[in-house]
Amino acid sequence: MAVQNPLNIQELLDLCIDFVSESRPSLLSCSLVARAWVNTAQAHLFRNPLYFPPGDSLVDIDAMALKLLEALQSFPHLIRHVHALDFIQVRPDSTVEKICGLGFTHLEKLTIEVDHRIGYWQSEAFVRVLALPTLRFLAIHSAVRVPSSCGETLFRRLSPSIQHLRLACPRWDLRELQPAGDAAPPNRLTSLTLDAGPAQCLHPGVMRPLDISNLLALSVWRADKISWNMIPHRTMQSLRILNLRLSIFDEDGVDLSIFPKLAVLRVDRAYTLSALCHTVTTLCSPRVIIITASCLNFEHDECDVLDGILGSFDSSPLPVVEFELVRRDHEGQIEWGSCFPILTSQNRLRVVCRTWEMAEEWWE
Repeated sequence: MAVQNPLNIQELLDLCIDFVSESRPSLLSCSLVARAWVNTAQAHLFRNPLYFPPGDSLVDIDAMALKLLEALQSFPHLIRHVHALDFIQVRPDSTVEKICGLGFTHLEKLTIEVDHRIGYWQSEAFVRVLALPTLRFLAIHSAVRVPSSCGETLFRRLSPSIQHLRLACPRWDLRELQPAGDAAPPNRLTSLTLDAGPAQCLHPGVMRPLDISNLLALSVWRADKISWNMIPHRTMQSLRILNLRLSIFDEDGVDLSIFPKLAVLRVDRAYTLSALCHTVTTLCSPRVIIITASCLNFEHDECDVLDGILGSFDSSPLPVVEFELVRRDHEGQIEWGSCFPILTSQNRLRVVCRTWEMAEEWWE
């Protein structure tokens, strides 16, 4: 939510700036408007107070975490404004542990990093944050292999309210991290993002306590790591959005006919044109096909082949094709109409520019 400029608040102009008198009604009006403005500003500033753009080396994030702790301890009413916490760039120490123990009432999104300091992430304060009933989105980043005790702590205490999960943990094996027995209530996920991981990670027995039977959106950064035939039938029927990265090992692409209701496909990267084409041709009735510019060299032969395939869909309505530019490198250099004449003639070609952050979180 954007912070409203006080000069755009007519009541402030009428009662506070222009001809403010010392009468009680005028002073009361001034106070009310000022309080409304301050509340709006606080809600904006503290919504995600530890997020900074990637690579922003000018920000001392650890110092900012300490300032945040001091502010929330001194002014507890600010806690209600915190809807997201991003610990991905913050060094895990007592400051972060104290922040976790503040008792957030509206926290919806949590991003954490699990590193070699495993013991810290098993602290009671951190576990309480994982179990918050307001939590809807959880992202876990880890470049290290973690012991089963850490995984059990994470998954046993997860809030059942979590609907969106991102696991950027290429060295984790979920089979080793499941809580024993039925100690954890199921998390009925709406969206799931997987960065590598074991090939069988979408099997129900491996995903427990994560329930993917009603999954609507799936993002897979290594399609070759997924055993597609092991995905539950209900998931195949429910999936609407799929984001894929086709690796060098996906020579034949992915057969997406197993997802009859898939409406949006985004191909984040494809190492070969044949893998991209084979994947696209298996779609049943897509509404939108998004292809990032990194998938193509924009050579004439490549564009002709892809234009012919994308222009041959006979489903109704015909799918819109978006070429996504994360940077504007190609925007003014490519004659899109001549590269893709069939799509252009059908008025189905779109070119969109997204920032890095938008491309990373395009469906959230």
